[in-house]
Amino acid sequence: MVDIGAGCGTRQGEILGLSPDDFALEGGWLHVRRQVKRVRNQFVFGLPKNDKERRTPLAGSVTQVVRAHLDAYPAACR
Repeated sequence: MVDIGAGCGTRQGEILGLSPDDFALEGGWLHVRRQVKRVRNQFVFGLPKNDKERRTPLAGSVTQVVRAHLDAYPAACR
């Protein structure tokens, strides 16, 4: 979380809303498509700030950390 927040300028709710599909590691981009927010004491997914999706560049160091994490903890589909 810290690496993505500091390296990409994303907010806490946006980081919590990330999916492995949001990372374009080969191209060096992070697609911010959703955030987790609290609505009436429930956590829900919503659009990011200003209701706009965006993409932000991934620094090489962040790419390495994300790649290592995804290798160690592969996504599981339910």
